[in-house]
Amino acid sequence: DTVLKAREFGDSDLSDTLLTQTQTIIDDMDLVTRLDFRPATTSQFSQDVVLTKIKSNNSGIYLLDSAAGRIYRTVATSKGFYDIDSSFQCGPGTYGVITVGKIVDFTTLPTNTRSYELLAVDAGGNLLYCSPENDPVPGSLIPPEDEWGKIAAMSLDEYTLYVVDAEKDRIWSYAGRDFEIAAMAGIVFSTHPVDYLGTQTVDLGGVLDLIVNKEDMFILHQDSHMTTCQYNAYRDGNPTECQDPTPYSDSRVGYEKNPLIYFDAQFKGIQETTYPTSAFYILDAANRAVLQYSYQLNLERTLKPQPSKTYPLPETDMTGVGISTAKELFLAFGNQLYVGGLP
Repeated sequence: DTVLKAREFGDSDLSDTLLTQTQTIIDDMDLVTRLDFRPATTSQFSQDVVLTKIKSNNSGIYLLDSAAGRIYRTVATSKGFYDIDSSFQCGPGTYGVITVGKIVDFTTLPTNTRSYELLAVDAGGNLLYCSPENDPVPGSLIPPEDEWGKIAAMSLDEYTLYVVDAEKDRIWSYAGRDFEIAAMAGIVFSTHPVDYLGTQTVDLGGVLDLIVNKEDMFILHQDSHMTTCQYNAYRDGNPTECQDPTPYSDSRVGYEKNPLIYFDAQFKGIQETTYPTSAFYILDAANRAVLQYSYQLNLERTLKPQPSKTYPLPETDMTGVGISTAKELFLAFGNQLYVGGLP
């Protein structure tokens, strides 16, 4: 505080040095790694855009505007920035006999015969297959017997799609396959839904997102707690077993070692990476940080922006986080997108 007060009367080399030293000591205690961020795009998204979910593959960076329920695509330029692809279409509308509402979640797709890059879903189970330079192709999930409540999130693990109905506290799985028939979309989920939870009960009303990695499922909630589930087809009785909540592991000085929730946090989203290391990245808007966890929920490091006079970050709330295949970390502040390199 003394250093910051001194800086109010003007910057000096001494105050800069003291601030850096103090920040370094505190950062070491809090497992903080500082990253340099700069604006990511060459042009601005419109003012009413709120970027939340950010996912990438080799064809671009894809961003969900949760305000309009549509997806944007950005493409890397030779100078390291990103252009917004104005021709990319993936959003609400009437496509033939199917009317797609606001997109609530999307996933990148594995290589398929129709070259679709994304699969998007609305709250009522309507699908949209999207790819650059092509019009979106609609589809629909076969609903459960008691119909959909409200779909809030989905996750694709290889060719199995998992869909969260937040209103009815259920998770449904669909087996997908890549059809080569001309009339069918690239990867089709034409099976009836399977009740993933079975006799397990989980309150999914505040679900933010889920990640599925083979037999393991991780469900992140708005109050920052994590539910973990394991699927074992050979288990007697119910094949799915969940722990709700599952404790985190936190080695930071002054923090609870095995917290069930973080009272001072405001979790907004989760991303996973499998290369070069398997990890979760959770956006904590309250602390303007990205928390990196192992798959055992051990906090490995806290990623925070390095203060910058050249590219000061917006004062507005962080709304989204994403990791690119090129090891770049994206942070969204409403309609503004920033990027930094992961160490």
